[in-house]
Amino acid sequence: MYSTFIFLAYWIVYSAAQQSIVDKLQYNVGDTFDITCNAAKFIGQPPTTATYLYSLKLMRKTAANDYTLIAYYKPFVAPEERNYSNPLFSHWAFQFLNGESYENRPSMNLIVTVHSFQCTDSGLYKCTTQVAEKVYETVPVNITARAIDSTSKPEFPKGSAGSNVGSIVAGGILLLIIIGVLIYFFGIQKKKQQDEVSEDFSQKKVVATDVW
Repeated sequence: MYSTFIFLAYWIVYSAAQQSIVDKLQYNVGDTFDITCNAAKFIGQPPTTATYLYSLKLMRKTAANDYTLIAYYKPFVAPEERNYSNPLFSHWAFQFLNGESYENRPSMNLIVTVHSFQCTDSGLYKCTTQVAEKVYETVPVNITARAIDSTSKPEFPKGSAGSNVGSIVAGGILLLIIIGVLIYFFGIQKKKQQDEVSEDFSQKKVVATDVW
């Protein structure tokens, strides 16, 4: 029990130390964002004594224990084999950057720009890298899609035309309400005054009749 607790605590700390390969875990359908693989995503691994990475890969989980290769970057192989992107993801953009050096650890990047993110793109994604003959992995991240409710009212940023029109309409409605309340109030006051005049006239008429 104690060893299990120690392992879980270590895993939580280790996972938190790594930088995520995405900026957030949920995106709206249709969003565009980057998935980035580089040495900073493997904090604590690979060994800090290594000055260069052999490869970077981005993978997506498709079955219980299977991952599909989305792209890889291998700067130290034949030029025609250095970059690969899966044709199934041809609508995404791929960048293979700054790996052609034996000091590439701080500069090597595999960046995948996801265009028009869809619900079918949701899933677990991870990066892998190879140092010497050992492969290291980032903590898999579960990227999910959020559908936008087309029936919801649009939100306008402050200062936009939509925001200004909304403010004008709201102000006009408030002004009409205030005018209505004032008209109602003065109407009551006027009617009350008329009633008082009528009552006073009636009383005077009664007095005059009695005198007669």
